[in-house]
Amino acid sequence: MNKEFILTYIENYSLINEGDNIVAGVSGGGDSMLLLYILREVKKIKPFNLVVVHVNHNLRGQEAKRDENIVRDFCQLNNIPFKVYNYNIKALAKEKKLTEEEAGRIARKEAFAIEGEKLGSSFKIALAHNKNDRAETFLYNLCRGTGLKGLCSISREDGNIIRPLVELKKDEIYKLLEEYEIPYGEDSTNKSDHYNRNKLRNVVLPYLEENINSNTINHIIDCQSIIANTVDLLQNLCKPFYNFVKGDETCIFFENPIFTLDKLQVVMILSNSLDNYGLPRKDITSTHYEAIIDLQKGQSGKSINLPNNLTAYKENEGIRIVYNKAFLSRGETKLVINGETKTPFGIFETRVFPYKGELIPPNKFIKWFDYDIIGKELLVREYEKDDVIIINENGNSKKLNRLFIDNKVPLVMRSKVPVIASDKVLWVVGYRINWEGKVTGKTKNILEIKFKEEH
Repeated sequence: MNKEFILTYIENYSLINEGDNIVAGVSGGGDSMLLLYILREVKKIKPFNLVVVHVNHNLRGQEAKRDENIVRDFCQLNNIPFKVYNYNIKALAKEKKLTEEEAGRIARKEAFAIEGEKLGSSFKIALAHNKNDRAETFLYNLCRGTGLKGLCSISREDGNIIRPLVELKKDEIYKLLEEYEIPYGEDSTNKSDHYNRNKLRNVVLPYLEENINSNTINHIIDCQSIIANTVDLLQNLCKPFYNFVKGDETCIFFENPIFTLDKLQVVMILSNSLDNYGLPRKDITSTHYEAIIDLQKGQSGKSINLPNNLTAYKENEGIRIVYNKAFLSRGETKLVINGETKTPFGIFETRVFPYKGELIPPNKFIKWFDYDIIGKELLVREYEKDDVIIINENGNSKKLNRLFIDNKVPLVMRSKVPVIASDKVLWVVGYRINWEGKVTGKTKNILEIKFKEEH
């Protein structure tokens, strides 16, 4: 193994092309310093823009400062732009209720994005993951519970992330560091078994290689490749069924045809959709996915709780997964007359003008009201359980709960429907207006209200 192998690997897979914008995450440890050395060598062959980002987590005192200086000195010696970001990871972890490892990943991702955007709208992030990291992640996800996708993480390329060292084992990296006399620092926390990953790195993998099979890591990587090919095949088979998925950042609806597929495909669609719409997927395991599949076979109206404040509801047409944090009370907002009102539901625009017999727009999100009848102070709010709306000239009313049932609005979605009200409900947006506020031949002034959801 030598640097030519890595340079050829980068070239064969077009990981770095002439003119690319590259952000390199360099901690100062052996892996990342070899990556930095390799990037320097690539620059000698083809020109590209490179900035090195070092994130100090402020967890290791002088040792962390030493690592920062190792990276800084190498960059200065080789005229490579160098940026340092300092984060209080302990405080960030406490604030976000995360482990220090998770908080560190968030901090690094943020720092890389900031520097990448300075380089241009399109940039790549170079990271120093290797075969050992891949094997550790495989075992870590396997033990915690994961799907197929979680077993083949840390690939050569992932979006805008490139990993030029993924085909090297740790011992091969250290041989190259020695051969090319590359400086690096040893992170003393890597030797501590306080972190779960370190137990895999320092205890489990060495035991497997020493006592079960000396080629354990390579066999795990081979298995990952098989799983990755299987995932690609399943993804292609699933593609047409994403047409049966509708959602946003608050909830996702999975229509019944999805659940006619093989269980592996159903789980893949559920998992990918949570990611695609930005709902939290952490700690959702195969057990939870099986519970969702069982729920779909059951009676409408039933529900199950999932990790991360998610709830799955069975409806006639399918399964709805709701992010409960998004359904906290939206409060009340006074509607601005002749202007724009931003609310938790979306944006309302209003104007008052004389009525001259114009045709009323046939749009469920634009309504006209008799301004002189409805009163001047209006609120935007959620519906309340005792709300009613006048539905005809005889003054007959209908409860909003009944209105929602008649229009097949799921219980969990009703708090997302904005209501315009004064001392009575004027408009259930998207569904019905109050008969008493309707425009008639006697109307002199129109209040027009337009509603637009924010995306």
